[in-house]
Amino acid sequence: MKQLLDCLPAIIFFIFFKIYDIYVATAALIVASILQIAFDRLVLGKFNKMHNWLFLILLLFGSLTIAFQDPVFLKWKVTITQSILGTVLLVSQYVYKKPLIGMLFKNLNIEIPQKVVNRANLAWVGFFFFIAVLNLFIAFWLPQFMEDQDKALDYWVNFKVWGIMCLSSVVVIYTGMLVSPYINEQDLQTILKKKDGSSQNEENRQ
Repeated sequence: MKQLLDCLPAIIFFIFFKIYDIYVATAALIVASILQIAFDRLVLGKFNKMHNWLFLILLLFGSLTIAFQDPVFLKWKVTITQSILGTVLLVSQYVYKKPLIGMLFKNLNIEIPQKVVNRANLAWVGFFFFIAVLNLFIAFWLPQFMEDQDKALDYWVNFKVWGIMCLSSVVVIYTGMLVSPYINEQDLQTILKKKDGSSQNEENRQ
């Protein structure tokens, strides 16, 4: 359920792009992101810091895209956002010696060896920087060799929504493979109980 809600703004963006254009889709993305933040507060009971920061970046570049009627701002937003995320994870590991990915495991009360946490964290660092560079290629380099710029924009939107989603799934699976040897049956039951508890809280609030 949570994964679907996280992806919902991007899916709405894609639908509005196909029906209207990039500017209407950008406005729809901003509105959907606002509703996502409202859902975090009203239904889940707290703000999601990641959603908040990503929304502020979207609001800046999305507003510029609509105001100047130029998708270049929204295209740059992907590379800048991914670069920031990669840098934050990198700094957390090598400067603060506390990889942020490790906090996820701690919240689930799972004991994972530090070397495995470091590998998982670096996998996500690599993913974010890879997407940042790949976006530059699809958004700016590839269109130079295409006569139909509308089709080039269509390629980029497909990459932004479905490409990034699929590639992130690969990293999620890799992370799961890294930590699975260290998750026993008791840990799994704890995770499931937390999910059940979260689901019950959502139902109670509804």
